[in-house]
Amino acid sequence: GDVIRDGEPADASAVKLTGPAPTGAADPAALYSKVDDEDPQACVERCAEILSSALVGLRAADCANDAISGLLALLPPERPAIDPNGECRFDLVLVQRCAQLVAPAAALIKGSSYEKTHTWCRFLGLILSATVRLAEEAFEGAEQ
Repeated sequence: GDVIRDGEPADASAVKLTGPAPTGAADPAALYSKVDDEDPQACVERCAEILSSALVGLRAADCANDAISGLLALLPPERPAIDPNGECRFDLVLVQRCAQLVAPAAALIKGSSYEKTHTWCRFLGLILSATVRLAEEAFEGAEQ
C-alpha cells in the first residue's frame, strides 16, 4: 500500500523500519543509538546502512548528511588514534570500509547544500586520517 510522506505518496515497501528515519534529524547521532560507539566497525556499517537506504528514499541528501554527521559524532577524526588500552582504533578492513562510504555519500550529496560543508570536509578527513593512523600503527609495530 501507499504511505503519505511529506504530502507525497510513497511506496510502503521502500520504507525501511530499522530505527529512526534519517531525514534532517536534530540529532543525527540518534540514528546510531543501537550501535556500540566503542566499535568503529559497527559505526561504519551503520553509516553504510543509512546511506544505502538513502539511495532509494526521499530527501537523500538530508539522509546522507545525517549518516555522515552521526558517524562523525561517534568517530571524530580529532579523536586519538590509540584507545586507552593502547590499541589502534583502525585496522585495514575498517579503513577499506570507510573508503567505500565515500562514493555513495558523494553521490547522495552532490549538488546539495551539503556538498561543501564542514561536515563533508571532516568526513573526508576521517577517511584520510584513518589511512594515516593505520600506516603509523604498522610503522610503530615494525619498530618493536
